[in-house]
Amino acid sequence: ANAERRGDLEAAARFASRAVAHLDRTAPGGLSAARAAHVAARVALARGDLAEARRLQMGGLAIIRALAPGSRPEVSALATLARIELRERKLDAAAARYAEAVAALTLQVRRLGAPLDFEAGYIDDADVQRPYVDTLLALGRPDDALAALEAFRARSVMDRLATRDLELGRSEESVALVREQRRLARDYDATLAQLSQLTAGAAAEKGRALQARLREIRAQQASGASALRRLDAATASVHAASAATG
Repeated sequence: ANAERRGDLEAAARFASRAVAHLDRTAPGGLSAARAAHVAARVALARGDLAEARRLQMGGLAIIRALAPGSRPEVSALATLARIELRERKLDAAAARYAEAVAALTLQVRRLGAPLDFEAGYIDDADVQRPYVDTLLALGRPDDALAALEAFRARSVMDRLATRDLELGRSEESVALVREQRRLARDYDATLAQLSQLTAGAAAEKGRALQARLREIRAQQASGASALRRLDAATASVHAASAATG
């Protein structure tokens, strides 16, 4: 990584290749191997070796999707694949990859603290937002670009709302739902952390059980979020009516 930052791509490529080979031997199918593949793919892309970059990143993405779906590593992998498509002037394919990255972003729960340990150092929303919007505009799809931009803005607003005072302007039922959403967020993080400790080829039954639990939590979060939107809208309407008649 240091060689990459210095711009010494030859040295970076050698280090990345050694890291991939080492982790393929010592921790095959784990998230450390996926991270090494991601770094190596990034270096190959910078060197202009698009076929090698694609091969490495696809391998890393397969591991990530097995062990950490909807995580920052998955978003980063998809964004890297989109950049490869852009370098090959395949704008439609790049837009599709960015759309997948956005879908992965929507799976991320509203967390109360820092990302999980295995997610440190990966990209943030902004690294997907601008190139995705630019790609849609280059394709002559301004309406889709505007919709994507609004979706990112809405996500930012929801992130800020997630940290506001639980009691502020909300009914008792809404407060209870928010607390349940936060409990689910903690449960999701704990389950994802357990899954990230597995390797893709080990403990398959446990891995399937943990993935099923993640899907169950996401369904509960979606249902709770929908109910919370309805309750908050109703509360806002009551306050507005009270203000109008007061």
